Amino acid sequence: MRPDKQKQMMSYLTRPARELIETGQLKFASDLVNPDPRKDVIEIDAINSFMKRNPRADGGRIEFDAGGDVVRLKALQADYDKFGKKELNKAAKTLGFEDYSSMMGEKNRNFRNKIKTELTEFGSVLPEKESRSRSRVEKRIPKEQAIQIKLLEETNKKKFFDPKAFAKENKISMATLKDKAKRLQTNIYKKRMVDSKTALGIETKDKLKWIPKESKFSDNALTKLWKSKLITYDRNRIDNIFFDAFGRKPTKTNPNPTYNPKKFLAIKKNLNEYRQLRNAINKRYPKINFELDHPLSKSTLNKVFNATTDQLTRVNILEADLNNGFKDSLSLQYEKAIESKNLTKKKAVEKITRDLKLNIGKVSDDATNFKYGVKEFQKLNIKNEMNKAIQTQADLSSNFKSYVKENPDLFKTAGINPNVNITPIGKRELTGMQKIIGGIGKGAKIAGKVIRPLGVGFGVNAVKNAIGQADDQGLQLNFLDKAMAFDSGDAEVALNNARRRVDPEFAAQERAKDLAQMTDNFEEVGLDDIGMQEYTEDYKI
Repeated sequence: MRPDKQKQMMSYLTRPARELIETGQLKFASDLVNPDPRKDVIEIDAINSFMKRNPRADGGRIEFDAGGDVVRLKALQADYDKFGKKELNKAAKTLGFEDYSSMMGEKNRNFRNKIKTELTEFGSVLPEKESRSRSRVEKRIPKEQAIQIKLLEETNKKKFFDPKAFAKENKISMATLKDKAKRLQTNIYKKRMVDSKTALGIETKDKLKWIPKESKFSDNALTKLWKSKLITYDRNRIDNIFFDAFGRKPTKTNPNPTYNPKKFLAIKKNLNEYRQLRNAINKRYPKINFELDHPLSKSTLNKVFNATTDQLTRVNILEADLNNGFKDSLSLQYEKAIESKNLTKKKAVEKITRDLKLNIGKVSDDATNFKYGVKEFQKLNIKNEMNKAIQTQADLSSNFKSYVKENPDLFKTAGINPNVNITPIGKRELTGMQKIIGGIGKGAKIAGKVIRPLGVGFGVNAVKNAIGQADDQGLQLNFLDKAMAFDSGDAEVALNNARRRVDPEFAAQERAKDLAQMTDNFEEVGLDDIGMQEYTEDYKI
Protein backbone atom coordinates (compact mmCIF):
# COMPACT_ATOMS: atom_id res chain seq x y z
CA MET A 1 0.00 0.00 0.00
CA ARG A 2 1.23 3.48 -0.85
CA PRO A 3 2.32 5.60 2.14
CA ASP A 4 -0.32 8.28 1.54
CA LYS A 5 -3.17 5.68 1.36
CA GLN A 6 -1.95 3.97 4.54
CA LYS A 7 -1.91 7.31 6.38
CA GLN A 8 -5.48 8.03 5.24
CA MET A 9 -6.73 4.58 6.47
CA MET A 10 -5.08 4.91 9.87
CA SER A 11 -6.56 8.38 10.31
CA TYR A 12 -10.06 6.96 9.73
CA LEU A 13 -9.61 4.00 12.08
CA THR A 14 -8.29 6.19 14.92
CA ARG A 15 -10.83 9.00 14.60
CA PRO A 16 -12.24 10.26 17.98
CA ALA A 17 -15.17 8.24 19.58
CA ARG A 18 -17.20 11.43 19.99
CA GLU A 19 -17.46 11.69 16.24
CA LEU A 20 -18.93 8.11 16.14
CA ILE A 21 -21.41 8.94 18.87
CA GLU A 22 -22.46 12.15 17.20
CA THR A 23 -23.03 10.40 13.87
CA GLY A 24 -25.05 7.62 15.62
CA GLN A 25 -22.62 4.84 14.78
CA LEU A 26 -21.89 4.13 18.47
CA LYS A 27 -24.31 3.98 21.46
CA PHE A 28 -24.00 3.58 25.23
CA ALA A 29 -25.69 0.48 26.81
CA SER A 30 -27.93 2.75 28.88
CA ASP A 31 -29.38 4.18 25.67
CA LEU A 32 -30.54 0.72 24.44
CA VAL A 33 -34.24 -0.34 24.91
CA ASN A 34 -34.61 -3.60 26.94
CA PRO A 35 -37.04 -6.25 25.47
CA ASP A 36 -40.04 -7.41 27.56
CA PRO A 37 -39.01 -10.35 29.82
CA ARG A 38 -40.52 -13.80 29.14
CA LYS A 39 -43.37 -15.02 31.37
CA ASP A 40 -41.32 -17.82 32.97
CA VAL A 41 -38.53 -15.33 33.79
CA ILE A 42 -41.04 -13.07 35.50
CA GLU A 43 -42.33 -16.04 37.54
CA ILE A 44 -38.82 -17.10 38.50
CA ASP A 45 -37.90 -13.59 39.58
CA ALA A 46 -41.09 -13.33 41.62
CA ILE A 47 -40.46 -16.67 43.37
CA ASN A 48 -36.81 -15.87 44.01
CA SER A 49 -37.74 -12.47 45.44
CA PHE A 50 -40.36 -14.08 47.70
CA MET A 51 -37.91 -16.69 48.92
CA LYS A 52 -35.33 -14.00 49.74
CA ARG A 53 -37.90 -12.08 51.73
CA ASN A 54 -39.26 -15.28 53.40
CA PRO A 55 -36.37 -17.74 53.78
CA ARG A 56 -38.46 -20.25 55.87
CA ALA A 57 -41.52 -20.15 53.66
CA ASP A 58 -40.58 -23.28 51.69
CA GLY A 59 -41.51 -25.55 54.65
CA GLY A 60 -41.44 -29.18 53.52
CA ARG A 61 -41.52 -28.43 49.82
CA ILE A 62 -38.78 -29.33 47.38
CA GLU A 63 -35.98 -26.79 47.55
CA PHE A 64 -35.87 -24.38 44.62
CA ASP A 65 -32.72 -24.23 42.56
CA ALA A 66 -33.37 -21.25 40.32
CA GLY A 67 -35.83 -21.51 37.44
CA GLY A 68 -35.60 -25.28 36.75
CA ASP A 69 -37.72 -26.16 39.78
CA VAL A 70 -40.71 -24.24 38.50
CA VAL A 71 -40.66 -26.23 35.28
CA ARG A 72 -40.31 -29.50 37.23
CA LEU A 73 -43.17 -28.60 39.58
CA LYS A 74 -45.40 -27.90 36.60
CA ALA A 75 -44.45 -31.25 35.03
CA LEU A 76 -45.05 -33.05 38.34
CA GLN A 77 -48.51 -31.53 38.71
CA ALA A 78 -49.33 -32.44 35.12
CA ASP A 79 -48.42 -36.09 35.83
CA TYR A 80 -50.51 -36.04 39.04
CA ASP A 81 -53.47 -34.71 37.09
CA LYS A 82 -53.15 -37.35 34.36
CA PHE A 83 -52.30 -40.52 36.31
CA GLY A 84 -53.21 -39.73 39.92
CA LYS A 85 -50.79 -39.03 42.74
CA LYS A 86 -51.60 -42.30 44.54
CA GLU A 87 -50.90 -44.45 41.48
CA LEU A 88 -47.66 -42.63 40.69
CA ASN A 89 -46.37 -42.97 44.27
CA LYS A 90 -47.26 -46.69 44.27
CA ALA A 91 -45.40 -47.14 40.98
CA ALA A 92 -42.37 -45.23 42.27
CA LYS A 93 -42.16 -47.48 45.34
CA THR A 94 -42.30 -50.54 43.05
CA LEU A 95 -39.12 -49.25 41.41
CA GLY A 96 -37.44 -48.51 44.74
CA PHE A 97 -38.10 -44.77 45.14
CA GLU A 98 -39.63 -43.03 48.14
CA ASP A 99 -42.39 -41.47 46.06
CA TYR A 100 -42.91 -40.02 42.60
CA SER A 101 -41.83 -36.48 43.52
CA SER A 102 -38.42 -37.82 44.61
CA MET A 103 -37.87 -38.99 41.03
CA MET A 104 -37.85 -35.49 39.51
CA GLY A 105 -34.72 -34.51 37.67
CA GLU A 106 -32.91 -35.48 34.51
CA LYS A 107 -31.21 -38.56 35.99
CA ASN A 108 -34.56 -40.27 36.64
CA ARG A 109 -36.21 -39.31 33.36
CA ASN A 110 -36.13 -42.89 32.04
CA PHE A 111 -37.74 -44.25 35.20
CA ARG A 112 -40.52 -41.66 34.99
CA ASN A 113 -41.11 -42.51 31.33
CA LYS A 114 -41.27 -46.22 32.21
CA ILE A 115 -43.92 -45.51 34.85
CA LYS A 116 -46.06 -43.39 32.54
CA THR A 117 -45.74 -45.87 29.66
CA GLU A 118 -46.70 -48.92 31.74
CA LEU A 119 -49.58 -47.15 33.46
CA THR A 120 -50.89 -46.17 30.04
CA GLU A 121 -50.45 -49.62 28.45
CA PHE A 122 -51.09 -52.00 31.36
CA GLY A 123 -52.57 -49.98 34.23
CA SER A 124 -49.78 -51.00 36.63
CA VAL A 125 -46.00 -50.93 36.96
CA LEU A 126 -43.75 -53.96 37.47
CA PRO A 127 -40.00 -54.27 38.20
CA GLU A 128 -37.80 -54.46 35.11
CA LYS A 129 -37.63 -58.25 34.70
CA GLU A 130 -41.35 -58.83 35.19
CA SER A 131 -42.10 -55.80 33.02
CA ARG A 132 -40.13 -57.18 30.07
CA SER A 133 -41.88 -60.52 30.40
CA ARG A 134 -45.29 -58.87 30.51
CA SER A 135 -44.51 -56.75 27.48
CA ARG A 136 -43.50 -59.80 25.48
CA VAL A 137 -46.69 -61.60 26.48
CA GLU A 138 -48.96 -58.65 25.71
CA LYS A 139 -47.32 -57.99 22.35
CA ARG A 140 -47.41 -61.60 21.18
CA ILE A 141 -51.08 -62.13 22.11
CA PRO A 142 -52.56 -60.54 18.96
CA LYS A 143 -50.37 -62.78 16.81
CA GLU A 144 -50.40 -66.06 18.73
CA GLN A 145 -54.02 -65.89 19.93
CA ALA A 146 -55.48 -64.37 16.75
CA ILE A 147 -57.45 -67.47 15.73
CA GLN A 148 -58.59 -68.11 19.31
CA ILE A 149 -59.86 -64.55 19.61
CA LYS A 150 -61.72 -64.91 16.33
CA LEU A 151 -63.21 -68.19 17.57
CA LEU A 152 -64.48 -66.43 20.68
CA GLU A 153 -66.05 -63.72 18.55
CA GLU A 154 -67.64 -66.07 16.01
CA THR A 155 -69.07 -68.49 18.58
CA ASN A 156 -70.73 -65.61 20.41
CA LYS A 157 -72.63 -64.38 17.36
CA LYS A 158 -76.32 -65.23 17.17
CA LYS A 159 -75.91 -67.54 14.24
CA PHE A 160 -74.83 -71.06 13.37
CA PHE A 161 -71.08 -71.60 13.68
CA ASP A 162 -69.73 -73.37 10.61
CA PRO A 163 -66.20 -74.69 11.36
CA LYS A 164 -65.39 -75.45 7.72
CA ALA A 165 -66.38 -71.95 6.60
CA PHE A 166 -64.36 -70.46 9.47
CA ALA A 167 -61.26 -72.50 8.51
CA LYS A 168 -61.60 -71.46 4.86
CA GLU A 169 -62.08 -67.78 5.70
CA ASN A 170 -58.99 -67.76 7.93
CA LYS A 171 -56.92 -69.88 5.52
CA ILE A 172 -56.17 -72.69 7.98
CA SER A 173 -56.71 -76.45 7.84
CA MET A 174 -59.32 -78.26 9.92
CA ALA A 175 -56.50 -79.91 11.87
CA THR A 176 -55.11 -76.49 12.77
CA LEU A 177 -58.58 -75.27 13.71
CA LYS A 178 -59.05 -78.24 16.05
CA ASP A 179 -55.71 -77.49 17.68
CA LYS A 180 -56.63 -73.81 18.16
CA ALA A 181 -60.04 -74.78 19.56
CA LYS A 182 -58.40 -77.07 22.13
CA ARG A 183 -55.95 -74.31 23.05
CA LEU A 184 -58.85 -71.92 23.54
CA GLN A 185 -60.58 -74.47 25.77
CA THR A 186 -57.42 -74.79 27.88
CA ASN A 187 -57.10 -71.01 28.14
CA ILE A 188 -60.73 -70.71 29.23
CA TYR A 189 -60.01 -73.14 32.08
CA LYS A 190 -56.94 -71.08 32.98
CA LYS A 191 -59.05 -67.93 32.92
CA ARG A 192 -61.32 -69.44 35.56
CA MET A 193 -58.33 -69.81 37.84
CA VAL A 194 -57.04 -66.33 37.03
CA ASP A 195 -60.40 -64.73 37.83
CA SER A 196 -60.64 -66.57 41.16
CA LYS A 197 -57.13 -65.48 42.09
CA THR A 198 -57.84 -61.91 41.04
CA ALA A 199 -60.95 -61.89 43.25
CA LEU A 200 -58.67 -62.78 46.18
CA GLY A 201 -56.06 -60.16 45.26
CA ILE A 202 -53.55 -62.73 43.95
CA GLU A 203 -51.48 -61.49 41.00
CA THR A 204 -50.95 -63.85 38.07
CA LYS A 205 -48.34 -63.63 35.33
CA ASP A 206 -50.75 -64.13 32.45
CA LYS A 207 -54.10 -62.43 33.01
CA LEU A 208 -55.61 -63.61 29.71
CA LYS A 209 -57.29 -60.25 29.23
CA TRP A 210 -58.38 -61.21 25.73
CA ILE A 211 -60.91 -63.65 27.24
CA PRO A 212 -63.98 -61.76 28.54
CA LYS A 213 -64.57 -61.87 32.30
CA GLU A 214 -68.25 -62.72 31.88
CA SER A 215 -68.38 -66.51 31.79
CA LYS A 216 -71.36 -66.57 29.42
CA PHE A 217 -68.99 -65.79 26.51
CA SER A 218 -66.75 -68.72 27.40
CA ASP A 219 -69.80 -70.97 27.91
CA ASN A 220 -71.10 -70.08 24.44
CA ALA A 221 -67.70 -70.76 22.87
CA LEU A 222 -67.28 -74.14 24.59
CA THR A 223 -70.79 -75.25 23.69
CA LYS A 224 -70.52 -74.33 20.00
CA LEU A 225 -67.00 -75.76 19.69
CA TRP A 226 -68.28 -79.02 21.21
CA LYS A 227 -71.31 -79.13 18.89
CA SER A 228 -68.92 -78.58 15.98
CA LYS A 229 -66.88 -81.60 17.19
CA LEU A 230 -63.76 -79.49 17.58
CA ILE A 231 -63.38 -80.24 21.32
CA THR A 232 -64.50 -82.74 23.96
CA TYR A 233 -66.77 -81.01 26.43
CA ASP A 234 -69.37 -82.17 28.94
CA ARG A 235 -71.30 -79.80 31.17
CA ASN A 236 -71.74 -82.62 33.72
CA ARG A 237 -68.04 -83.19 34.27
CA ILE A 238 -66.88 -82.73 37.85
CA ASP A 239 -64.74 -79.72 36.88
CA ASN A 240 -67.78 -77.87 35.58
CA ILE A 241 -69.78 -78.83 38.67
CA PHE A 242 -67.04 -77.40 40.90
CA PHE A 243 -66.89 -74.25 38.78
CA ASP A 244 -70.66 -73.77 38.67
CA ALA A 245 -70.90 -74.17 42.44
CA PHE A 246 -67.95 -72.12 43.67
CA GLY A 247 -66.09 -70.47 40.77
CA ARG A 248 -68.86 -68.91 38.69
CA LYS A 249 -69.17 -65.24 39.53
CA PRO A 250 -72.73 -64.12 40.41
CA THR A 251 -74.76 -62.25 37.79
CA LYS A 252 -78.28 -60.83 37.69
CA THR A 253 -79.58 -63.97 36.00
CA ASN A 254 -77.50 -66.33 38.17
CA PRO A 255 -76.94 -64.94 41.69
CA ASN A 256 -74.96 -68.10 42.67
CA PRO A 257 -75.14 -67.85 46.49
CA THR A 258 -72.38 -70.47 46.90
CA TYR A 259 -69.76 -68.46 44.95
CA ASN A 260 -66.49 -68.84 46.87
CA PRO A 261 -63.24 -68.30 44.90
CA LYS A 262 -61.09 -69.29 47.87
CA LYS A 263 -62.86 -72.65 48.12
CA PHE A 264 -62.69 -73.09 44.35
CA LEU A 265 -58.90 -72.65 44.35
CA ALA A 266 -58.52 -75.06 47.27
CA ILE A 267 -60.63 -77.62 45.39
CA LYS A 268 -58.48 -77.17 42.28
CA LYS A 269 -55.37 -77.74 44.37
CA ASN A 270 -56.72 -81.06 45.64
CA LEU A 271 -57.99 -81.98 42.18
CA ASN A 272 -54.51 -81.40 40.78
CA GLU A 273 -52.91 -83.61 43.44
CA TYR A 274 -55.45 -86.38 42.80
CA ARG A 275 -54.74 -86.35 39.07
CA GLN A 276 -51.00 -86.42 39.63
CA LEU A 277 -51.36 -89.51 41.81
CA ARG A 278 -53.83 -91.17 39.46
CA ASN A 279 -51.61 -90.62 36.40
CA ALA A 280 -48.46 -91.76 38.18
CA ILE A 281 -50.09 -95.01 39.33
CA ASN A 282 -51.70 -95.65 35.94
CA LYS A 283 -48.36 -95.14 34.17
CA ARG A 284 -46.68 -97.72 36.38
CA TYR A 285 -49.70 -100.05 36.51
CA PRO A 286 -51.72 -99.53 33.28
CA LYS A 287 -54.53 -101.87 34.36
CA ILE A 288 -55.23 -99.81 37.48
CA ASN A 289 -57.25 -96.65 37.01
CA PHE A 290 -59.10 -94.43 39.44
CA GLU A 291 -62.13 -92.15 39.15
CA LEU A 292 -63.97 -89.62 41.27
CA ASP A 293 -67.28 -90.97 42.49
CA HIS A 294 -70.32 -89.70 44.42
CA PRO A 295 -70.62 -92.06 47.42
CA LEU A 296 -74.34 -91.29 47.63
CA SER A 297 -75.06 -91.43 43.92
CA LYS A 298 -75.71 -88.32 41.89
CA SER A 299 -78.92 -89.92 40.66
CA THR A 300 -80.22 -90.40 44.22
CA LEU A 301 -79.26 -86.86 45.20
CA ASN A 302 -81.15 -85.47 42.20
CA LYS A 303 -84.21 -87.72 42.15
CA VAL A 304 -84.86 -88.07 45.88
CA PHE A 305 -83.51 -84.79 47.26
CA ASN A 306 -83.54 -82.41 44.27
CA ALA A 307 -79.91 -81.53 44.98
CA THR A 308 -78.40 -78.11 44.36
CA THR A 309 -75.15 -77.76 42.41
CA ASP A 310 -72.98 -77.42 45.54
CA GLN A 311 -74.52 -80.65 46.93
CA LEU A 312 -73.24 -82.50 43.89
CA THR A 313 -69.59 -81.67 44.62
CA ARG A 314 -69.07 -84.34 47.32
CA VAL A 315 -66.92 -86.99 45.67
CA ASN A 316 -64.20 -89.44 46.69
CA ILE A 317 -61.73 -91.77 44.94
CA LEU A 318 -62.61 -95.26 43.71
CA GLU A 319 -61.08 -97.79 41.30
CA ALA A 320 -62.75 -97.35 37.90
CA ASP A 321 -63.99 -100.92 37.27
CA LEU A 322 -65.36 -101.14 40.79
CA ASN A 323 -67.06 -97.76 40.39
CA ASN A 324 -68.69 -98.63 37.07
CA GLY A 325 -69.55 -102.18 38.07
CA PHE A 326 -70.26 -103.43 41.55
CA LYS A 327 -70.56 -100.06 43.28
CA ASP A 328 -72.85 -98.78 40.54
CA SER A 329 -75.09 -101.80 41.04
CA LEU A 330 -75.20 -101.17 44.81
CA SER A 331 -76.15 -97.51 44.27
CA LEU A 332 -78.89 -98.42 41.81
CA GLN A 333 -80.52 -100.96 44.14
CA TYR A 334 -80.17 -98.58 47.07
CA GLU A 335 -82.06 -95.90 45.16
CA LYS A 336 -84.78 -98.39 44.17
CA ALA A 337 -85.16 -99.50 47.79
CA ILE A 338 -85.55 -95.88 48.91
CA GLU A 339 -88.07 -95.01 46.20
CA SER A 340 -90.14 -98.17 46.87
CA LYS A 341 -89.75 -97.77 50.65
CA ASN A 342 -88.44 -101.35 50.85
CA LEU A 343 -86.53 -101.15 54.15
CA THR A 344 -85.50 -104.83 54.05
CA LYS A 345 -83.82 -104.35 50.69
CA LYS A 346 -82.33 -101.02 51.84
CA LYS A 347 -80.78 -102.57 54.95
CA ALA A 348 -79.41 -105.52 52.93
CA VAL A 349 -77.58 -103.10 50.62
CA GLU A 350 -76.28 -101.13 53.61
CA LYS A 351 -74.94 -104.32 55.24
CA ILE A 352 -73.07 -105.38 52.10
CA THR A 353 -71.42 -101.96 51.79
CA ARG A 354 -70.60 -101.90 55.49
CA ASP A 355 -69.04 -105.39 55.47
CA LEU A 356 -66.99 -104.69 52.34
CA LYS A 357 -66.05 -101.18 53.49
CA LEU A 358 -67.63 -99.49 50.48
CA ASN A 359 -69.08 -96.00 50.77
CA ILE A 360 -72.52 -95.26 49.34
CA GLY A 361 -73.53 -92.55 51.83
CA LYS A 362 -76.67 -93.05 53.91
CA VAL A 363 -80.32 -92.08 53.58
CA SER A 364 -82.68 -92.14 56.56
CA ASP A 365 -85.40 -94.81 56.57
CA ASP A 366 -88.09 -92.19 56.01
CA ALA A 367 -85.99 -90.62 53.18
CA THR A 368 -86.16 -87.15 54.72
CA ASN A 369 -82.44 -86.62 55.20
CA PHE A 370 -79.14 -88.06 54.08
CA LYS A 371 -75.41 -88.19 54.67
CA TYR A 372 -73.02 -87.65 51.77
CA GLY A 373 -70.53 -90.19 53.04
CA VAL A 374 -67.58 -87.89 52.36
CA LYS A 375 -66.25 -84.49 53.43
CA GLU A 376 -66.07 -81.45 51.16
CA PHE A 377 -63.47 -82.08 48.47
CA GLN A 378 -61.11 -79.27 49.51
CA LYS A 379 -60.97 -80.76 53.04
CA LEU A 380 -59.89 -84.22 51.90
CA ASN A 381 -56.36 -85.48 52.43
CA ILE A 382 -55.86 -86.76 48.88
CA LYS A 383 -52.97 -89.09 49.69
CA ASN A 384 -54.99 -90.72 52.47
CA GLU A 385 -58.03 -91.04 50.22
CA MET A 386 -55.95 -92.64 47.48
CA ASN A 387 -54.40 -95.06 49.96
CA LYS A 388 -57.88 -95.99 51.22
CA ALA A 389 -59.09 -96.59 47.66
CA ILE A 390 -56.10 -98.83 46.93
CA GLN A 391 -56.52 -100.78 50.18
CA THR A 392 -60.25 -101.25 49.56
CA GLN A 393 -59.54 -102.61 46.09
CA ALA A 394 -56.84 -104.93 47.42
CA ASP A 395 -59.16 -106.24 50.15
CA LEU A 396 -62.00 -106.82 47.68
CA SER A 397 -59.76 -108.65 45.22
CA SER A 398 -58.78 -111.14 47.93
CA ASN A 399 -62.03 -111.42 49.96
CA PHE A 400 -64.95 -110.79 47.60
CA LYS A 401 -65.53 -114.31 46.29
CA SER A 402 -65.52 -115.86 49.77
CA TYR A 403 -67.89 -113.15 51.04
CA VAL A 404 -70.33 -113.82 48.20
CA LYS A 405 -70.19 -117.56 48.88
CA GLU A 406 -70.96 -116.99 52.57
CA ASN A 407 -73.88 -114.56 51.97
CA PRO A 408 -75.96 -115.68 48.98
CA ASP A 409 -79.30 -114.72 50.58
CA LEU A 410 -78.04 -111.26 51.44
CA PHE A 411 -77.19 -110.56 47.81
CA LYS A 412 -80.56 -111.98 46.73
CA THR A 413 -82.44 -109.70 49.15
CA ALA A 414 -80.42 -106.70 47.98
CA GLY A 415 -81.08 -107.55 44.34
CA ILE A 416 -77.35 -107.52 43.58
CA ASN A 417 -75.74 -109.78 41.00
CA PRO A 418 -72.46 -110.95 42.62
CA ASN A 419 -70.93 -112.14 39.34
CA VAL A 420 -68.78 -109.08 38.76
CA ASN A 421 -65.13 -108.54 37.87
CA ILE A 422 -62.92 -107.11 40.57
CA THR A 423 -59.60 -105.75 39.34
CA PRO A 424 -56.91 -107.61 41.31
CA ILE A 425 -54.33 -105.75 43.36
CA GLY A 426 -51.72 -108.00 44.96
CA LYS A 427 -49.28 -107.22 47.74
CA ARG A 428 -46.56 -106.25 45.29
CA GLU A 429 -48.80 -103.78 43.45
CA LEU A 430 -50.14 -102.45 46.74
CA THR A 431 -46.63 -101.76 48.04
CA GLY A 432 -45.56 -100.20 44.74
CA MET A 433 -48.54 -97.85 44.63
CA GLN A 434 -48.05 -96.82 48.24
CA LYS A 435 -44.44 -95.92 47.44
CA ILE A 436 -45.59 -93.83 44.48
CA ILE A 437 -48.06 -91.99 46.70
CA GLY A 438 -45.33 -91.42 49.29
CA GLY A 439 -43.03 -90.02 46.58
CA ILE A 440 -45.44 -87.38 45.28
CA GLY A 441 -44.46 -83.95 46.56
CA LYS A 442 -40.88 -85.05 47.22
CA GLY A 443 -39.30 -84.21 43.89
CA ALA A 444 -41.70 -86.23 41.75
CA LYS A 445 -42.17 -85.39 38.09
CA ILE A 446 -45.54 -86.67 37.03
CA ALA A 447 -45.78 -85.35 33.47
CA GLY A 448 -42.28 -86.61 32.76
CA LYS A 449 -40.65 -89.83 33.80
CA VAL A 450 -39.32 -89.52 37.35
CA ILE A 451 -40.86 -90.45 40.68
CA ARG A 452 -38.23 -90.56 43.40
CA PRO A 453 -37.94 -93.86 45.32
CA LEU A 454 -37.98 -94.43 49.06
CA GLY A 455 -34.40 -95.62 49.48
CA VAL A 456 -31.18 -96.38 47.62
CA GLY A 457 -31.75 -100.15 47.57
CA PHE A 458 -34.93 -99.68 45.58
CA GLY A 459 -32.98 -97.74 42.92
CA VAL A 460 -30.14 -100.29 42.74
CA ASN A 461 -32.60 -103.13 42.16
CA ALA A 462 -34.30 -101.12 39.41
CA VAL A 463 -30.94 -100.70 37.61
CA LYS A 464 -30.21 -104.44 37.86
CA ASN A 465 -33.66 -105.30 36.52
CA ALA A 466 -33.29 -102.79 33.70
CA ILE A 467 -29.94 -104.26 32.61
CA GLY A 468 -31.34 -107.81 32.60
CA GLN A 469 -34.48 -106.89 30.68
CA ALA A 470 -32.48 -104.77 28.21
CA ASP A 471 -30.28 -107.77 27.36
CA ASP A 472 -33.38 -109.89 26.78
CA GLN A 473 -34.89 -107.24 24.48
CA GLY A 474 -31.66 -106.46 22.61
CA LEU A 475 -31.48 -102.90 23.95
CA GLN A 476 -28.29 -101.04 24.85
CA LEU A 477 -28.60 -98.93 28.01
CA ASN A 478 -26.42 -95.84 28.39
CA PHE A 479 -25.46 -94.06 31.59
CA LEU A 480 -28.49 -91.73 31.48
CA ASP A 481 -30.89 -94.70 31.15
CA LYS A 482 -29.38 -96.35 34.22
CA ALA A 483 -29.41 -93.09 36.17
CA MET A 484 -33.10 -92.62 35.38
CA ALA A 485 -33.88 -96.15 36.57
CA PHE A 486 -31.95 -95.53 39.80
CA ASP A 487 -33.60 -92.19 40.43
CA SER A 488 -37.14 -93.41 39.71
CA GLY A 489 -36.81 -96.90 41.15
CA ASP A 490 -38.45 -98.18 37.98
CA ALA A 491 -36.64 -100.36 35.40
CA GLU A 492 -39.29 -99.55 32.79
CA VAL A 493 -38.18 -95.89 32.74
CA ALA A 494 -34.71 -96.89 31.49
CA LEU A 495 -36.11 -99.33 28.94
CA ASN A 496 -38.59 -96.73 27.70
CA ASN A 497 -35.83 -94.16 27.19
CA ALA A 498 -33.65 -96.67 25.34
CA ARG A 499 -36.51 -97.70 23.03
CA ARG A 500 -37.14 -94.07 22.12
CA ARG A 501 -33.62 -93.74 20.74
CA VAL A 502 -33.85 -96.74 18.42
CA ASP A 503 -37.56 -96.83 17.48
CA PRO A 504 -38.88 -93.55 15.96
CA GLU A 505 -42.49 -94.81 15.84
CA PHE A 506 -42.39 -95.79 19.52
CA ALA A 507 -40.79 -92.44 20.36
CA ALA A 508 -43.59 -90.56 18.58
CA GLN A 509 -46.25 -92.54 20.49
CA GLU A 510 -44.56 -91.85 23.82
CA ARG A 511 -44.24 -88.13 23.07
CA ALA A 512 -47.98 -88.04 22.39
CA LYS A 513 -48.61 -89.70 25.77
CA ASP A 514 -46.31 -87.20 27.50
CA LEU A 515 -48.14 -84.29 25.90
CA ALA A 516 -51.50 -85.67 27.00
CA GLN A 517 -50.31 -85.86 30.60
CA MET A 518 -48.66 -82.47 30.78
CA THR A 519 -50.19 -79.95 33.18
CA ASP A 520 -50.36 -76.15 32.89
CA ASN A 521 -48.35 -74.52 35.65
CA PHE A 522 -49.57 -71.43 37.43
CA GLU A 523 -47.50 -68.96 39.37
CA GLU A 524 -48.58 -69.97 42.89
CA VAL A 525 -47.23 -73.27 44.22
CA GLY A 526 -49.96 -75.83 44.63
CA LEU A 527 -52.44 -73.95 42.47
CA ASP A 528 -51.73 -75.66 39.19
CA ASP A 529 -54.49 -75.87 36.65
CA ILE A 530 -54.83 -79.12 34.72
CA GLY A 531 -56.01 -77.57 31.49
CA MET A 532 -57.06 -80.08 28.85
CA GLN A 533 -56.49 -82.95 31.24
CA GLU A 534 -59.61 -81.83 33.14
CA TYR A 535 -61.80 -83.18 30.42
CA THR A 536 -59.91 -86.33 29.56
CA GLU A 537 -60.52 -87.63 33.07
CA ASP A 538 -62.91 -90.55 33.42
CA TYR A 539 -65.56 -89.38 35.82
CA LYS A 540 -68.58 -91.41 36.86
CA ILE A 541 -71.77 -89.33 36.64
